[in-house]
Amino acid sequence: MKDDPVHVLLRNPLDARRHILLGGIDSLKALEKYENFKKLKHDKKKKFMELSEKLKSIRLQMDHLMGIIPKIKEQKLEAEVRKITHKEELMPKVTGKRGEKVKDLHREIRILQEKLAGLRF
Repeated sequence: MKDDPVHVLLRNPLDARRHILLGGIDSLKALEKYENFKKLKHDKKKKFMELSEKLKSIRLQMDHLMGIIPKIKEQKLEAEVRKITHKEELMPKVTGKRGEKVKDLHREIRILQEKLAGLRF
């Protein structure tokens, strides 16, 4: 029984007590930092979820706008087509076969413009 003593003699008990308490304080600080880390990790996850939701909302709104924009372009085109008027342009006088070809081309252009004016988009 002398080999297994119950009490141990400490030469400087105050230093031993201080070191034990400092070790406890250090472990509490480590636990506190870990808790802060877990909280930050949770907040980060929450913010990324919010960001994901907002991006999804923005994409939906963009799709909605892209659906509206072509309609606006079509209405604008229709208004521009209505504004086209058939004006006789002053052309230089061309004679011969070339002159007839030019007149034919201008006639075709006028016919196409009339057809465009009659179309509804």
